[in-house]
Amino acid sequence: MKKAAIFTLGCKVNQYESDSIAEQMKVAGYDLGPWNKQADLYIVHTCAVTAQAAAKSRQQINAAHRRNPEAEIIVMGCYAQMESTKLAQFPGVKYVVGTMERQEFLDNLLLVEGEELDSNLVRPFADNEEFEEMKGFEVANYTRPMIKIQEGCNNFCSYCIIPYLRGPERSREAANIVAEAQRYAEAGYKELVLTGIHLSAWGQDFQEKKNLAYLLKLLIKIPKLERVRLSSVEPTDLDAELIELMASTDKICRHLHIPLQSGCDSVLKNMNRRYDTAYYRQLVKNIRSSIPDIAISTDVIVGFPQESQEDAESTYEFCAELEFSRMHVFRFSARAGTKAVTLKPQVVKEEKEKRSRQLRQLGNEMALDFAQGFLGRNLSVLLESYDPKKQEAEGYSSEYLRVRVPWQSDLPIGGLLLDLKAESVEEGIVRASRIEKE
Repeated sequence: MKKAAIFTLGCKVNQYESDSIAEQMKVAGYDLGPWNKQADLYIVHTCAVTAQAAAKSRQQINAAHRRNPEAEIIVMGCYAQMESTKLAQFPGVKYVVGTMERQEFLDNLLLVEGEELDSNLVRPFADNEEFEEMKGFEVANYTRPMIKIQEGCNNFCSYCIIPYLRGPERSREAANIVAEAQRYAEAGYKELVLTGIHLSAWGQDFQEKKNLAYLLKLLIKIPKLERVRLSSVEPTDLDAELIELMASTDKICRHLHIPLQSGCDSVLKNMNRRYDTAYYRQLVKNIRSSIPDIAISTDVIVGFPQESQEDAESTYEFCAELEFSRMHVFRFSARAGTKAVTLKPQVVKEEKEKRSRQLRQLGNEMALDFAQGFLGRNLSVLLESYDPKKQEAEGYSSEYLRVRVPWQSDLPIGGLLLDLKAESVEEGIVRASRIEKE
């Protein structure tokens, strides 16, 4: 039996695609093993969102070749789409696939007598690209399975290379999404996570336009499915219908990740973000008035070209005002081919690091404040793991709070969804107790 291993960098979309690939390889007779062990076939699923991610992709390709110089290496994903010619020359690389036609490639690869293919299979995107339906899997690798519902992005933020590497927006058919969700629900999974490159653009490319609220209404009707979680929603896509739907049901998690990127209007304009701080502030206000205690998390980029110290202070103050439940802070990484590369002056590395530390500290303080607001209250928690040494179970609440509770035994597949009482917060983790039934 041939041995294979997969290494995945980057986002939830990459992870979903890698899970599909892994399942198909198992069915085809491959023995899937750990990445750091010798294998006959290595697949590196790359990322290119930052220069660091691209560097890690190259490192893993080289590491696989060193581990077994006789092994075949397949490189796919965003960095493969970006640098296909270069990567095809790496020692040991058999195929470079990119971000399209992975299923067609796999079908050929897994045939006993598959035809020999060109080493570089990457091609430019067409205007009429369709969503690539990859073969699904019955059992997920996670307690909260992911479902990919959308591909591509048309926003072209000035710092982002992803629209060039993932192509135009295209949506997965609702019937296929619902069918996959139903399989998971029947298998006992309580929560599903919807993911995509521009998730909240789902349905906008259909001839008869749909929206995310339409899809969610279908999903929350599925028997046995308790919760649906959204991975990320763009500020300009959060309409009144979606907010009202979330307010009307407990089956959509009380958590929205809404990327901000900057709390300074001039920086937002340079980023081509298509909204200003007044719009974002009002949006958050509207959401919280409809859904009290909702968790709103965000992304922020520091050190964007032309960002002054005053601009950075404006971002800090704006984030503090909005009291996010958690905040992901990224230092600006210039990507060749994007407009941001041409903007001058660029912020020096030391200044980026300073601004990043300040915002991360603020993010930690806000996360603690948010968690402490639930002390003494009940939380709906999906338990995901069990530590037999500590005799504790751990999981996440609807608000995406990390929760631990004393426990005595292993958990069944799919996890248990329980109401727990928040007792304390220690190092960002909510300590809870079980609620005794009367």
